[in-house]
Amino acid sequence: MAQSIEQLSFELTASALAEQERALTGLRTRAGTVLAAASIAGSFLGAEARAAFDTAFSLNTADELRRLATDAGLRKVHIRFEHRTFRYPVPAGLVALYMETTPITAQFAALPEDRRQSFVAGVVEQLAGYLDDDGLAIPMENHFLTASKPISSPSIGTEY
Repeated sequence: MAQSIEQLSFELTASALAEQERALTGLRTRAGTVLAAASIAGSFLGAEARAAFDTAFSLNTADELRRLATDAGLRKVHIRFEHRTFRYPVPAGLVALYMETTPITAQFAALPEDRRQSFVAGVVEQLAGYLDDDGLAIPMENHFLTASKPISSPSIGTEY
């Protein structure tokens, strides 16, 4: 128990900082893969490339996802949030494959081979904390959406 206001203030501050560190650790775990690749992309390809890379992970709230589905005319929208572990046996292979599917694919492909290899090695190094005996094991948080698209039957005239 605190014996003075200063001691109480110190204890509350220490507790708040510890809680903030726990929250940041959680964010680092969830966002580690994105931040690793985006940081390397920025250093190899520039800020514009990093911004394009970040866009791939910008849809991250259930409300935004629901709005997009509803605006697209989908019905019976159902969203659930899950934690899963994404696994890939060869981290360098995953990074190279992933870079072939991003908005900055052309910029990545235009790099000389040695720079592409350095890029991949840099991302793999950033992901070292996610390696286990079976390869890459990345904690992922995802929103899963299911919905139906209404169709009309000309013979019935009913939407179902």
